Amino acid sequence: MLLALELRHPNKDEFSNDLLTCQNTTESFVPEDLEELFFEINDKNLYSWQNGEPWQIISKAIKKDKDLIYKTSELSGVQPRLLVSVAIVEQLRLYYTQRELFEKVFKPLEILANANKMAWGIMAIKERMAIETEDHLHDINSDFYLGSSTEALLDYKEGDDKGRIRYNRLTDNSSHYWSYLYGSLIIAQLENQWEKAGYSIKYRPEIIATLFNIGFSKSKPKDNPQVGGSTLQIEGDKYFFGSLAFEFYYSGALIDEFPFE
Repeated sequence: MLLALELRHPNKDEFSNDLLTCQNTTESFVPEDLEELFFEINDKNLYSWQNGEPWQIISKAIKKDKDLIYKTSELSGVQPRLLVSVAIVEQLRLYYTQRELFEKVFKPLEILANANKMAWGIMAIKERMAIETEDHLHDINSDFYLGSSTEALLDYKEGDDKGRIRYNRLTDNSSHYWSYLYGSLIIAQLENQWEKAGYSIKYRPEIIATLFNIGFSKSKPKDNPQVGGSTLQIEGDKYFFGSLAFEFYYSGALIDEFPFE
């Protein structure tokens, strides 16, 4: 949390020195000293994405999905806060790139944006990635394979029109269950691939989000993976997809609903 705050502090060098002093001292700090260290005396949050109107809508809307987020996270075995970190970035991206739709639809209804063209649903999952996620559940030779307990989670009935059903699942406005389930399984599969290669990224939201954004084919387990993904502008600040997920995860935002694990 402190690292995320340090990255956005307007007096970064001074703040870093203050943190170093805290680490190296045995003295106690009174509450007033800590308030002066951690907060600016103004009405704006240090995280620019929390200062815009979209964040107010998104944060309210995602709280409504808390039960679905926990249910799908339990099925896939991923941290709920990690799933939310990716969902939050997709939502911010959709809101800031579809301003007119935000003003006309999402803002009045206080709902999550739902993509339905190149990528689908509240997590903007592309059809190819959705199909790959389904296939990985059954491919025991794949590094993305999660085991028999998850094999049937995205199954279809014999004779089903998979393309139509897949689209309806991910673009369903009445319930975001399928979007969260696909999203959480994508995260779980990426974690599994890296774990098999000897690298744990379970507590690396910036890497998980980057891989979620760029796709399975570009997920190459290695030392010192780079943060990246698509870029977006929020309140004058430029973000990479992965860096924004990192900032949300460690910001403490929505911590009561989705705590660290």
